[in-house]
Amino acid sequence: MRNLLILTLLFFFSFSALQAQRLVNPKRSFNGGLMIGAVGSQVDGDQYSGYNRFAPMGGFWVSRLFTDSYGVRFEFRYIGKGSLRNQGKGAERRKVYSLALHYLEIPVIFEYHFLERWAVGLGVSGGYLLAAKEENLYGNLLVGGRKKFRAYEVAAHARVAFNLTTRCNITLGASYSVVPIRGKMEGWDGRNGQFNNLLTFGLDYLF
Repeated sequence: MRNLLILTLLFFFSFSALQAQRLVNPKRSFNGGLMIGAVGSQVDGDQYSGYNRFAPMGGFWVSRLFTDSYGVRFEFRYIGKGSLRNQGKGAERRKVYSLALHYLEIPVIFEYHFLERWAVGLGVSGGYLLAAKEENLYGNLLVGGRKKFRAYEVAAHARVAFNLTTRCNITLGASYSVVPIRGKMEGWDGRNGQFNNLLTFGLDYLF
């Protein structure tokens, strides 16, 4: 928590320097802002499929163009991941399985800008697992000899962004774990373990 507070203060303090640099070289300056969004998530390697777990994400970002078309973007964000399975409808609807994972994540995205308002990006991220909650019909599953989730995650990212206004971007993306978030569970699918599989929708605000 202390490190998170320090990073946040440094981020907001840096905006005075960013604004000053824009006056000197607007096209090659650093830009930054806040981002919020939503995640549709599933875990490959469990017994279920479908992006049924919906979770929030949010944080801040900094980007810089190296040429008129190519640049890099750094993010520091909270993001929810996991898996969910319900059965039945209406009053008979019940939760069969639920996995909620909470990460702090730092993506590094290399971007290509084109057609004035569009950009595509590829990158990687490192994530730290803040908390995990796994349940079925009978209660909490993270007890006893059940395999624990890795404390750290490495994920690959792909996204497309559209410049909606001068201060607002819309992003659509996908993310997939490079290494398993947990080893293979006995009797479950997945030869190499379990992997986060995400679809994301984001809204950027430029300071």
